[in-house]
Amino acid sequence: MHVHPPKPLHGWKEFLNEIFVIVIGVLIALGFEQVVEELHWQHKVHDGEERLDNELKAVYRAAILQVVVAPCVNRQFDALEERVLKSGATLDPATAIPLSDRMTWTGAAQPVILTRHRLMPTGVWATLNADGTILHMPLRQQRRLGLIYNFAQTYGEAATHLDGLSDLSRPVPLDPAVRYLMMERIQATRNAHFAMTNAAVQIAANLKEMGLAPGVPQTEADLGQDIAPSLSACKRAGYPLADWQAALAKQMSLKQVGL
Repeated sequence: MHVHPPKPLHGWKEFLNEIFVIVIGVLIALGFEQVVEELHWQHKVHDGEERLDNELKAVYRAAILQVVVAPCVNRQFDALEERVLKSGATLDPATAIPLSDRMTWTGAAQPVILTRHRLMPTGVWATLNADGTILHMPLRQQRRLGLIYNFAQTYGEAATHLDGLSDLSRPVPLDPAVRYLMMERIQATRNAHFAMTNAAVQIAANLKEMGLAPGVPQTEADLGQDIAPSLSACKRAGYPLADWQAALAKQMSLKQVGL
């Protein structure tokens, strides 16, 4: 076997030609790698958008339900405050709301106000943030989705402060201090419910503007078939329900806030 030593370069022109060939080869390799990476992220973004679409549908349903039952829950807060204020030395007990068979065996306290709600899932958004997929979406889309999920976080955090106020179903002795504490608890629960409703209406309005919400017929059908305890109980009691379309129309648009 013969080993051929490299040929010596003759002059700067031949040397520069060699350098040019090497540089072009490196650039081609880097360009190909970049194209492959871009295709990889395009696939991940497309897959992520499909998963987000399913998650946001569940978020939207939870938001619409919260908006619809808000007047019903507020009416119950009003009634509780009036009960506490008008009771004499002993609280006139509020009627406890029966728990489902699924909940009774756990020993949970019976609430006197319907504050049960639907959860807003955020797992897909968290995963896409963690693996960097969100950063490869258009900037405007990132900002809009970020705003929606910030409201979803507010909704979830406020929900942890809901109080079923179960002790108002007992004839508790009332002195000024106890009366004041009861009023304070009712107000704190009302504030938490308000924070959830405010977040919910923002979420639903934004998803509708982005074209990610079901149409009116589908939303109305979902509400008609909804078996959520809060909605069905409000209907049975004849409490007011909100016109969700009117509520959404009152919100500032994403374009108005610069998104």
